Amino acid sequence: MNTSADNEPSQPLAVPLSDQLGLAPERACTCHPDDNPPQPCAKQYALQECRVLDYATRLAINLHAKHYPEVTQWKPLPDLLGVLTQIDNMTCGLTKA
Repeated sequence: MNTSADNEPSQPLAVPLSDQLGLAPERACTCHPDDNPPQPCAKQYALQECRVLDYATRLAINLHAKHYPEVTQWKPLPDLLGVLTQIDNMTCGLTKA
């Protein structure tokens, strides 16, 4: 499959974001039970990544509950970049009181 009509070498039109960022979304969990990881282990990443995703998700849930409770179909996305995008979208609509 070519990207142009000039028969240039084929290039993929879209690369999954997880590939672009070097993430492996289906790798095994490396959290040690003694580290008390969030439950359920967020996307089965290493402990620090679990904690970061858990923190961002809790922040997004609280922002939504405080500022957008009327949006009943909202739920946090399952990956860190998705949750950060949701936080960005929610906060850009806020103004100083």
